[in-house]
Amino acid sequence: MNAKPPWEPPLDNWLKCDVGIFWCRHSFVAGVAWVLRDWNGVVLLHSRSSFANVLSADDANAVGWLWAIESMCSLRKNRVVFVVEAADLLGAVLRPPAWPSFKWISQKINGSLNSVGFWKLELNTRKTNLPAYLIAKSVVSENLAQSYVACGYPLWLSSFFVQGFHKLCLSLVRT
Repeated sequence: MNAKPPWEPPLDNWLKCDVGIFWCRHSFVAGVAWVLRDWNGVVLLHSRSSFANVLSADDANAVGWLWAIESMCSLRKNRVVFVVEAADLLGAVLRPPAWPSFKWISQKINGSLNSVGFWKLELNTRKTNLPAYLIAKSVVSENLAQSYVACGYPLWLSSFFVQGFHKLCLSLVRT
């Protein structure tokens, strides 16, 4: 029996960018990743990167979010739902007056989000966001400092994404 939590697709003609972040307090390195899927659940692209001298988990989340947002802008993606795990930072971005200690970073993130065009932020659990998190963790645990953007998903995580591919095939057969 498969106990993976279901991944919820975005609305039609929207994309969902799952942002994964892993921070190592011993090396001060943050591994970050994103996985971009369409409304059928098909993985279009994924990416990973490494950031050095990141002094806290909050800083790792801020760096990861800004990098993912910048990536979507660079790729000219519009109508993006960014899926994140950091509830504090999400609250600071959506309600800045309630989070004065996050003011500077929330302003920076909001400014970056305005470059995307249409966007939404969605809070999710680690369990639901696991593929992006595992890619981010591999950056640090396997010392994979080389950044890249690639089509599809990493093959070592195919068990997480095969269902999305089958959904696309079924939708093509029905039409």
